Amino acid sequence: MKLPSLFVRPITHFSSKTSKSHSLSFTPSFSLQDFSVSNEIHSILRTVNPMEPALEPLLPFLSPDIVTSIIKDQPNPQLGFRFFIWATQRERLRSSASEKLVLDMLLRKDNAFDMFWQTLEEVKKCGVVIVPNIFKILISGYSKMGLEEKAVECFGKMKDFDCKPDLFTFNAIIYVMISKKVLLLALAVYNQMLKSNYKPNRATFSILLNGLCKNGKTEDALKMFDEMTLRGIEPNRCIYTIIISGLCRADRADDACRLLGRMKDSGCSPDFVAYNALLNGFCELGRLDEAFALLQSFQKDGFVLGLRGYSSFINSLFKARRYEEAHEWYTKMFEENVEPDVVLYAIMLQGLSKAGKVDNAMKLLTEMTERGMDWLGRLSKFLMRWKSLDVIPQFIHLILLFMDFLRPVSLTKQTFCFTKWK
Repeated sequence: MKLPSLFVRPITHFSSKTSKSHSLSFTPSFSLQDFSVSNEIHSILRTVNPMEPALEPLLPFLSPDIVTSIIKDQPNPQLGFRFFIWATQRERLRSSASEKLVLDMLLRKDNAFDMFWQTLEEVKKCGVVIVPNIFKILISGYSKMGLEEKAVECFGKMKDFDCKPDLFTFNAIIYVMISKKVLLLALAVYNQMLKSNYKPNRATFSILLNGLCKNGKTEDALKMFDEMTLRGIEPNRCIYTIIISGLCRADRADDACRLLGRMKDSGCSPDFVAYNALLNGFCELGRLDEAFALLQSFQKDGFVLGLRGYSSFINSLFKARRYEEAHEWYTKMFEENVEPDVVLYAIMLQGLSKAGKVDNAMKLLTEMTERGMDWLGRLSKFLMRWKSLDVIPQFIHLILLFMDFLRPVSLTKQTFCFTKWK
């Protein structure tokens, strides 16, 4: 194919006349040459099909910022997708900004996934090389949409485009499978990755360890932890926290405590998630005095007890029938300017109700109303009329059932570090 004659001219001769219809957005660092190149590319996207041969001469003048701006300013999503697929072949032109932009397009535009697949079929017919990064973005998009089956299907379709998964694509699909709670399938993909001669990185192990711990496979998680270190990969704060949380859920708080010590010795400072996990672990086992001692130790390291920690202590104090202490901790929480949430209120209501402290439970309902839980207002006034009757605990139980729908997470669940695929 004969290229447009302007390609034989120096890049400085490019003019903005070729893209009058575009209102382009650039970073302050963009030069006049960048502006001219961008205009020329927009012209090619509009008028040349297939676009790829015509784009090749402009490669030396492209940068990740230019790629991102062109995709952003392109009114036709399919042309933007096609340009992105072409540009992504070159590692130097890849950027998190352009990937995020394309991912947002997939999530927000109607029929965007169908358009992307149609574009892939078109570039395949033109012989354009499709790199694994493209499928990683598709897998991520399906995962964010809650379409895990589509993500797995996408991974399987890679071979139809003569594209082999790389480490990051393997990590992406393993993450999806862990999220879908198909641990055995995730481990099978991990083995496939090893057979493909890809070495797992820290993100790979973080994803798998999280899945093993959440599925109660603590021993398997510890074995994989050892495998990771044998491969020369040092655990980071996130991985230590995952294992500590897993050990606590398995009622192995002492082992978790020892691992925290190892974490500190390695020079990795625990964060509030690790501290909270360990405190909650001892609280769940009913070892409250040890939990209090640990808290004092953690506070010397600068740890500040937050809402999750207060909830854990108060809940365990109620279970231990140490009602006065539970109330003292509730009062102390306000003194430390920690605001309660629906989870803590549910703990308090349940604890007071089981302790037979109906008057205190009714006062708490009034307090909750004053703090913005308006739906409790009428209910509290209604309950006050029945104050002398035995039905009040049953009414409180009904309130707790309703509040359970409002809980963001169960108290016993731990929050793990989000693991990137790179």
